[in-house]
This record gives sequence, C-alpha cells and structure tokens, in this order.
Amino acid sequence: MFLAQSTCQILRRANHVSTVITGGQDTVGLRVPNHPVALELLRHRLYSGLIN
Repeated sequence: MFLAQSTCQILRRANHVSTVITGGQDTVGLRVPNHPVALELLRHRLYSGLIN
C-alpha cells in the first residue's frame, strides 16, 4: 500500500458502535497512518481477525 500521506475517513457511526467511542457524535474518524511500523501493525491485526 502506498500513501503519500496519512489519510482519515469520517464515517457514519454504525448502530453497534458505542457513543463512548464517538464522543456522542453520529460519526467516527478512521485514520490510516503513513508509517511502515504502524501499517504493519494494522495489517497484522486485520489479517488475524482482531479488527472487524
């Protein structure tokens, strides 16, 4: 994966996502960093099924 810089997506909160995570808002921000170690950690967690 090549990212020129980190990216952040703002998405609508799914019903099963606690408002504690979103601070009571209807949206949640997902940030994907542009750092090899952080990206490898994300890949490992995604492929191991810990993040759904």
